[in-house]
Amino acid sequence: MHHRRTLAMAGSEGLSGTAQGPGLPDQQVQGHRRQLLRDLRLRQGQAQGRDLPRPGHRQGGEDRDQRLMPHASLRLWDPLVRLFHLSIAGVFIGNYFFNEAGDDWHVWLGYYAMAWLLLRTVWGFVGPPSARWSDFWPTRARLARHLRSLLAGRPEHRLGHSPLGALVMLLMLLALLLIGISGFLMQEVDALWGADWPLQVHETSADVLLGLVLLHLCAAIFESLQVRDNLPLSMLTGRRRPLPGSDKR
Repeated sequence: MHHRRTLAMAGSEGLSGTAQGPGLPDQQVQGHRRQLLRDLRLRQGQAQGRDLPRPGHRQGGEDRDQRLMPHASLRLWDPLVRLFHLSIAGVFIGNYFFNEAGDDWHVWLGYYAMAWLLLRTVWGFVGPPSARWSDFWPTRARLARHLRSLLAGRPEHRLGHSPLGALVMLLMLLALLLIGISGFLMQEVDALWGADWPLQVHETSADVLLGLVLLHLCAAIFESLQVRDNLPLSMLTGRRRPLPGSDKR
């Protein structure tokens, strides 16, 4: 406290001495006063054991925090849609590459996939907006607009499935349904025991589904580069970056 009073007295004497200096213009006097006040504040801060903020220090800290913050994102895919996606992918990989047709694991995973397909169909009518069929159903108008944007080199940046992506997804679901129906006929219907066509439908549908999956992955990577957003990752996290010009969170 005694040290503060000493600084204040010294500052008052300095200010009065400066103001009474002979022949100094008023602006120069004011400049000397401001400089003395800054020096006094700096000396007082050092005496108290802390540094006063320097000009530009706060702005630099804000810029650094902004760089460290992640990109703004919003919730898009609900947990059921994400779990459906992962479950169907896991079943397909397991049954196509590892499990033999007719094995117990092959059969039960097939029933598991059909249960998920039924649940996803219902969820498309009662689920959140991004999961509903009406949100991404590939109508002719939507497909034509998407094709025009691709030909013009403009990305189709929309939340949810793009029209062409939705078309591929529906074809994958149709192939999955054919696999399930043909597998059921082969396994459970005695009248078709030994018939060749259910097996042919089953194998052909599985091969078609594999081709659609590869097309789906390539399209997801291509569109991710176009819109500068990691679309495969968004299906895992459930989050997407907002549309350009949108402040929605």
